[in-house]
Amino acid sequence: TFLKQKKRKNFPTYPTPQISLHNKGKTPQKHWNTFGEDSKSTKLKIKMDYTKNSISTLAIISLLLVGFIYISTLSTFPPKTFLSFQINPTNSPPGMAKYELEEALKKASMAEKTVIITVINKAYVEPYNGEYPSMFDLFLEGFWEGESTRVLLEHLLVVAVDQTAYERCKFRRLHCYRLVTGDGDFAGEKIYMSEEFIKMMWRRTRFLMEVLKLGYNFIFTA
Repeated sequence: TFLKQKKRKNFPTYPTPQISLHNKGKTPQKHWNTFGEDSKSTKLKIKMDYTKNSISTLAIISLLLVGFIYISTLSTFPPKTFLSFQINPTNSPPGMAKYELEEALKKASMAEKTVIITVINKAYVEPYNGEYPSMFDLFLEGFWEGESTRVLLEHLLVVAVDQTAYERCKFRRLHCYRLVTGDGDFAGEKIYMSEEFIKMMWRRTRFLMEVLKLGYNFIFTA
């Protein structure tokens, strides 16, 4: 008898189901004490851990993708070329040039400080093979022939990147500004996407940013 009692004491016990018979004629329902609740909490914890792991994995993949794009960009545009495209504060028009730009903008601007800006060079103002009209002539003709557009010439600021273009602009008695550049000679015709063409485009962009810094709005046309 003593041995049997000892074995019974060491035998593990488990929660027993309780049968509820609240409603007669219905199938009895079983209720467990704590076993079912522990199972649900374990599943919920596993689900939360899985969600956290998924977010971490997604973040790592995103960082790797950004790094790959950055490396690809550097391989396409070498650091020297890329840095040359950056806007250099030292290229801003200092002293007298900045004063002349402010005066030109003031004369051409509308009441709400808005100007129409176009950029020209020697190749744009000279006729092709000596035959008139030039591209600049055709550009101005659009204002003269359009409906109620001639008055807009009073608010057109012509930016010349070389002396020849500047003199042609002054000859037509327009609002002209001579943009002095140290990035090269922009007088001739530039092949699309060539090195000189890209330099000219970035110089034009820096100039337009100067216009914004001076508090003016602009409509750019070509």
